[in-house]
Amino acid sequence: MNITDIVLKLFINKYYKKSKKEMLRDKRKNILKEKQNPDYFNI
Repeated sequence: MNITDIVLKLFINKYYKKSKKEMLRDKRKNILKEKQNPDYFNI
């Protein structure tokens, strides 16, 4: 494993964790929207 692989892995892990949190947050927002407007996802 060379240095670029390690750096890439660290970056991906960092980004992935961040995006996972954001996805969870977005999911909650979407659920709220769906409750307010049931047709929101029926496109």
